[in-house]
Amino acid sequence: MTKTIFVLVTILYVISCKPTQQVQIADIKDTIISDVEVTSLIDTLSSDFYEGRGFGTIGIEKAAVYIENYLRTLKIKPFFESYRDSFEVRNLIGYNIIGLIEGSDPNLNKEFVILSAHYDHVGKTKNEKDSIRNGANDNASGVSTVLNIAKLLVDNKLNKRSVIVALYSGEEIGLTGSEHFANKISDRASEMYCNINIDMIGSILTEKPEKVYISGEERSNMREVYNKYIGNEALTSFKSNGFFDIFRLSDNFPIYERLNIPAHTFCTFDFKNYVHYHKPSDEIQNLDLENTVIIVRNIAKGFIGIVNSPTKEVQLVDEQ
Repeated sequence: MTKTIFVLVTILYVISCKPTQQVQIADIKDTIISDVEVTSLIDTLSSDFYEGRGFGTIGIEKAAVYIENYLRTLKIKPFFESYRDSFEVRNLIGYNIIGLIEGSDPNLNKEFVILSAHYDHVGKTKNEKDSIRNGANDNASGVSTVLNIAKLLVDNKLNKRSVIVALYSGEEIGLTGSEHFANKISDRASEMYCNINIDMIGSILTEKPEKVYISGEERSNMREVYNKYIGNEALTSFKSNGFFDIFRLSDNFPIYERLNIPAHTFCTFDFKNYVHYHKPSDEIQNLDLENTVIIVRNIAKGFIGIVNSPTKEVQLVDEQ
């Protein structure tokens, strides 16, 4: 059933989820992240039309146009001169799509929170039966989360801090898009507060339904702060090590390494709970959409808290 997040604008706190309806109460805006909004974006970006969104392909160009138009419709400004920030890898051109939601507070709006996800995937295979690796979980689910939160903020003027909406290309070929972006803004590192990156939230974390983990949780107090704003332990622990270290394999890592700020990936993929990874079967019908919507709403709750807190609560933890 479609549910609604009600946000009390005067205190910027999400107070309840109820079936969709209009609310006629002063100072409260009916701000909706519905299952329809979440799933329609996943369904669109993982459709065959985008041909698996492989780097440097016609399919990913179509996806870039779609995301640009989505930001334009929301009247989100480009962060640079245009939405597209181009870079080159092996004679192929990639495009990050970067928008800016300016903060409403004259002091806090000088601080930036980066909200990000990668929109590229791995394109086609030579499989004669189904050659398109659609990437519904990886990472249409993350892009949908970012765009839905961006819409929530813009429609209701919810953020005191400024928000950089970053949709990266080149993740699947070595985090090249996020590395390019991190290098490009490195001279403004002091203005950057933290990075919330979303990647693969479409499956149920093994034995922990409705939970999501953040990579590299030991490197900051992000999990503690986020759960405070959500109101429960929606962010849980998950240890990935060695070759499967999600912290170093996702787009948060170049931001963390280059800018030295808290930067984590929110994820439910635990290497056991989604057999469709990088396969043509990574399609929307294989996602647990009910669980995904719950996670999107929880990420939105915590994000609203972080972009409006009077102080920088999320801090790096000194490594011993």
